[in-house]
Amino acid sequence: MGFSARLLITYLEARTPGIPVWKAREVVDFGDITRLEKLTGEAGAVESCNPHKRAGICAMRMILDRLWPRADDPRREWFAPDILVYREHWSEDQARAVAEEAGATECLDCGTRNPQTDDIYDAKSGTRYPSLKRIREHNLLISLEEDELRDVLKRRNYHVITEAPIMWARCEEIAEWMREDELGGSPAFQEAVKDAVSYARVTAWRKYLREIGRVDARALFLFPSCDHGI
Repeated sequence: MGFSARLLITYLEARTPGIPVWKAREVVDFGDITRLEKLTGEAGAVESCNPHKRAGICAMRMILDRLWPRADDPRREWFAPDILVYREHWSEDQARAVAEEAGATECLDCGTRNPQTDDIYDAKSGTRYPSLKRIREHNLLISLEEDELRDVLKRRNYHVITEAPIMWARCEEIAEWMREDELGGSPAFQEAVKDAVSYARVTAWRKYLREIGRVDARALFLFPSCDHGI
């Protein structure tokens, strides 16, 4: 089964007082993803997969190869902080104050859900991501103590693509993962270099993530087609 995959790029806002706020500013869209094996294991698959789709599949495989082990043995640091929930006409300060009262030590702003101003969160047909349902599930789970969170997720057989909480990582770290695949000649990298456009896109994503990583940007791993809330 395929799924869509995106990185929501966040930057730490330089503001006081109150808890630190990570604000989403841009998106890296890998498009619709399927298993890497479909590029090599099915007759005609290589010819039918255009370079742009190939690039997304390969880049996301490089990332998922690191996320699967983290999902199997989850740590609190691998999950995004509390995500702000806006009520109608609320300001960021009001939403942040509620998060702080709930015990959050930092928070992440994914927008007010207004499609006229929060265009980077649109997925399809006016749906928003992360959905409010996924945000609330995320906030509930990360409010747990680390040992309790790990126990809950292991009992649930936590799946990074389909379930909360939402994972994140330093952009510089993601770039390092991709560089390791390049240097090691991983199956994903070998598939990427079969087409010049595909290779160029994967390389561009890696370099972009490396550069914004220098200012400590963080990326949320989002899978809009698997987020069925509102």
